[in-house]
Amino acid sequence: MRGLQDIVTNAEEWPGVEWPMIQEGGAKQEGEGDWGDFHIGMGGFCDDLNPPVGYWCSQNPPRGNCYDPVKRTSKGCTQTHMSPDGLNYGSLLPNAPNYKNATGAVIQAWRGGARWFTNQCLVRSQDKTAGTLLFDDKVGCNQGGEGNVGFYQWWIENVFEEVYSCSLLLLLLLFLLLLLLFLFLLLLLLLLLLLFLLLFLLFLLLLLLLLLLLLLLLSSSLLLLFLFCFQWA
Repeated sequence: MRGLQDIVTNAEEWPGVEWPMIQEGGAKQEGEGDWGDFHIGMGGFCDDLNPPVGYWCSQNPPRGNCYDPVKRTSKGCTQTHMSPDGLNYGSLLPNAPNYKNATGAVIQAWRGGARWFTNQCLVRSQDKTAGTLLFDDKVGCNQGGEGNVGFYQWWIENVFEEVYSCSLLLLLLLFLLLLLLFLFLLLLLLLLLLLFLLLFLLFLLLLLLLLLLLLLLLSSSLLLLFLFCFQWA
């Protein structure tokens, strides 16, 4: 990290320029509007930017700096610009111990503390013993004006073992879907067979009624014929 230079300028250094130093109403937060001291920082944690200059490059921005450069910790509120060096995933990536090569993986993450911006970080290497992914300090991971020492929500992509794991899950879900479809068709077939059986039974019932009707008709005819013959005898 290169040396840090905080630059503060105001109306005294710009004579002849309309530069109010006090805002009407008594607001106290200066340095980012059109009044009061103008603050900007150069170098420091902004050495990954081109140019390495900006409001949040300062270690003492008017909006405050919750980052402690000695303890390297943050309270999660406003802080000077900085880019994370890596990610301590712990037990959050159960497939990580099986990564054959994590180089080239990509971490997408929301800024910790609030969703003000996202970081996209390229993984350079993995330390399986420590459970960390180390980022490439020359590619990305420096998005956003403010700094970031912790991710709020994040996910990993472009690593084979995670894709393979998802593929197995998709195959399992596809298998279950096909199994359910097979069972549905089987039940539908059984229902059709049952319906056919009911229709067949109904046909037999109608045939039985027809035979019964014919039997009654023949019996009546025989009875009439017998009576007719008996009468003439």
